[in-house]
Amino acid sequence: MALTVVSIACTRADDACFCTSVGGGPDDPQGSDVLMHPLADGGFVAHALTDKGRSLLALAGPPFWFHERNRAANSDGADANQPSS
Repeated sequence: MALTVVSIACTRADDACFCTSVGGGPDDPQGSDVLMHPLADGGFVAHALTDKGRSLLALAGPPFWFHERNRAANSDGADANQPSS
């Protein structure tokens, strides 16, 4: 499939939130290949959730690899989530 889904997590849900009305949450990763969380400084951190997401972030370059490498290192000491070319 050629479609890669990138979603942005909300920082909070409110009464008009679409995701909660269909059983999801403001940062529900279901259906996403990449989930982006907003940072306090106005930027985003990208979380690759699938192989397609990792491939997309690999095209973006090293700034997007940082979080994935640190998450892998913190969980098992490996660099398993670093995108490959």
